[in-house]
Amino acid sequence: MDRVYEKALPEERLFGILPNCSHAYCLGCIRRWRRSRAFQSAVIKACPECRIPSSYYIPHKYWISDVAEKEKLIRAFKARTGKIRCKFFLRGHCPFRSECIYLHELPASWLRRHRQRQLRMPAVFIPSSSDESSDEEDEELCVLEWALTLAMLETEFPHSIYGHEMLLIDFSDSD
Repeated sequence: MDRVYEKALPEERLFGILPNCSHAYCLGCIRRWRRSRAFQSAVIKACPECRIPSSYYIPHKYWISDVAEKEKLIRAFKARTGKIRCKFFLRGHCPFRSECIYLHELPASWLRRHRQRQLRMPAVFIPSSSDESSDEEDEELCVLEWALTLAMLETEFPHSIYGHEMLLIDFSDSD
């Protein structure tokens, strides 16, 4: 802890508090640990010392060792982050799912635009919702996806000299 308080710049004198264990880290160190590519995701999402997983860390200017105070800090942090929209959810998929501490809600303006766009779009093939699908259905879906991709490419690059030939390259082994 002394090393955190001895840092030159005041903005560097912050702790990264892990909610599920009691070890102390400077914020910069825990951020570096979390960005590390030397280990599997499960390892870097855990405490470097005790390996107890924590899906997030809390930047704070004081180290809190009292359990009740730490719980209060966690509640306040989750309340603040719970008002911020999750950037992954806005893109269509949040990898943290139910463990995400951010808001999983689309902006009202996006919903209005999406509804208007849906009204203008022609009917689209929707695959069956059952978990089991036949190989024939899978193949039909692949062909449909390929056709849609081709149509989008031709729309985006109408004067391309390559046209659809670039998608028909044979990558099979020729032994």
